[in-house]
Amino acid sequence: MKHEIHYIRSFNIVGLHTLEVIFENNTRKTIDLAPVLYGEMYGALRDPEFLNK
Repeated sequence: MKHEIHYIRSFNIVGLHTLEVIFENNTRKTIDLAPVLYGEMYGALRDPEFLNK
């Protein structure tokens, strides 16, 4: 299975755990990261003060 590789040109914070990501081809995607922010590695990012550091 072949997967294309895209590069992020920029992003904007649009919500507490939500980003608008702009790729090199000007495609824009809104991504809610909340569902993956759990566990030892990413759980701390649920705290807004920690996330904004």
